[in-house]
Amino acid sequence: MDTVKLGTGSIRSIFFSLAGPSILAQIVTVIYNMVDRIYIGQLPDSRSMMAAIGITAPISLIVTAFTALLGNGGAPLCAICLGRGETEKGEHIMSNSFSALMAVGAVIMAVCLAFGRPLLYAFGARDTTLEYALSYLRIYICGTFFVQISVGMNAYINTQGFAKMGMLTVATGALLNVVLDPIMIYGLHMDVAGAALATVISQGVSAVMVMRFLLVGGSTLRLRWSLMRPDWSILWQIMLLGVSPFIMKLTESLLSIAFNNQLYRFGGDLAVSVMTIMNSVWQMAQLMTHGFTDGAQPILGYNYGAGKLDRVRSAFRLELLTCWGWTLLCAVAVLAFPSLFLRMFTADPETLAAGPTMLRVYFFGMICYGAFNACQQAYIALGNAKSSLFFAVFRKVILLIPLIYLFPVLFQGDQVLAVLAAEPVADIVSTAIGGACFFSFYRKKLSAPLSSPA
Repeated sequence: MDTVKLGTGSIRSIFFSLAGPSILAQIVTVIYNMVDRIYIGQLPDSRSMMAAIGITAPISLIVTAFTALLGNGGAPLCAICLGRGETEKGEHIMSNSFSALMAVGAVIMAVCLAFGRPLLYAFGARDTTLEYALSYLRIYICGTFFVQISVGMNAYINTQGFAKMGMLTVATGALLNVVLDPIMIYGLHMDVAGAALATVISQGVSAVMVMRFLLVGGSTLRLRWSLMRPDWSILWQIMLLGVSPFIMKLTESLLSIAFNNQLYRFGGDLAVSVMTIMNSVWQMAQLMTHGFTDGAQPILGYNYGAGKLDRVRSAFRLELLTCWGWTLLCAVAVLAFPSLFLRMFTADPETLAAGPTMLRVYFFGMICYGAFNACQQAYIALGNAKSSLFFAVFRKVILLIPLIYLFPVLFQGDQVLAVLAAEPVADIVSTAIGGACFFSFYRKKLSAPLSSPA
């Protein structure tokens, strides 16, 4: 897409043209996790294997936290630079982000290979799941560089308006993963290790496609080796804006650890296995909101940089309506038909018996979650790092994690459900407070034209 159209074309048309490919990219991204879990769910010891994959989730979230810090942090800055016509500065930002992603990836991989066993124990592994989790982790973590490129640098493709290319890079890897999973898991009898190897190979292919486009493809901003030497003033700007999505991902990892430990305490492998399935269903529900916010981000950032606040307001209204409407629809579907979603992943009778009530409790807060997500992501697109960071921390660290430990003490009945009830309570409270604060910001900052591009 010609970046000038971000400031002149139809908001609705541009929004859906960008959101559509991004949504498809989100769908195929979820396939990476879903396909692994669907195939693993058909194996004889599926409950322990499913729990093991859930236990490794905090590490994969830590990896993607750094892609958010340096990818999602720099991409809005690039959009603002494009709005101002500052192409060279945008390339400097993108190239510095790449070198930082590679350095961080090397550190994460070394730490996980050296300390995998104690890390997994800390994340909730027990004797029945440790070896499965360790087998998965040792292979998965070797693909860290591929994740940093295929996810972190893909943000720079999308922010320039090349959403179709961004979708293609992810879709290719995901479809390859669908083909490789049964070969590795069943054909080569590698079980969870096969799922990890299929994922690493697929992400590697996506990473090659991203690099080719940014180096020699049709990208407006080019990745330049001469600009990769760390510039700490640029890296500071990237990290300042990226700290909010970084904290969101990092706290997601802490949240996963808290849920796993508490659910193991009160419900054993069965509860953790159901939690792993619920995370997959939650990702399915979130994928559209990620697509909508990705579609809005270039429009918001470009027009805010160009001082066209009427277009910023229109884009935000559309983002809010689509995000909120989608999560409301998802909540109704899960609350009405929880067993349908469980059967996608398992045929285990105990899981199918215990799961429906757990899903209904856990997903109740999604009725309003889309509104919170739209506001929180709009802060990022508009360069307001402090507010975005606060609400990222508020929902998970200040509210949700403490409630996970507090509710089982306060409510002595079904303590597994008490743990899960923390999620909807945190969602509802954070949406009410976060929404009120955002609209105060909205009225103050977007009610009149800017004197100069911000």
